[in-house]
Amino acid sequence: TQLRRISLRGHGLTGEFPQYVNNGNFRDLNILILAGNELTGTLPDFNNLQSLYSLDVGYNNLTGDIGTIPDLPDHIRIIRINGNDFSGEFPDTGWPDYSQLKTIKMNGNALTGSIPCSFWSKLDNSTLNYAWFQDNKISDPCSSGAEAMQGNGKLKLAY
Repeated sequence: TQLRRISLRGHGLTGEFPQYVNNGNFRDLNILILAGNELTGTLPDFNNLQSLYSLDVGYNNLTGDIGTIPDLPDHIRIIRINGNDFSGEFPDTGWPDYSQLKTIKMNGNALTGSIPCSFWSKLDNSTLNYAWFQDNKISDPCSSGAEAMQGNGKLKLAY
């Protein structure tokens, strides 16, 4: 129950995404890296992972709606869900102010709808390095909101 880090990148893991990570037994979990495997299924909600500051599940075969992503703790620093098959409308609301976010990668999915201009202002902070959303089916990324972000001066932005 005191586990702080799970890092299983590129280990050939198969099967459903482990829903038990949100069962309440991992309250101290800071880092969850399951990227580069063959995991399927959907992401759990994140209500029991309030210590989480790094989520990397990129390059799996995960599906479903990204509706639970805004439920990540507002102190999260890394969000990588890129290279999966997530779909659905980009959430209009519910996004916290990500004051410590360094990386957000949602590219390479099947997200639809538009990115609200208010979303970009919630991302903008002095530590932000990457904000990647390209290779989705976004109809309107609110490019004016994205281009107004400052980041840390080295911001790499793709939408």
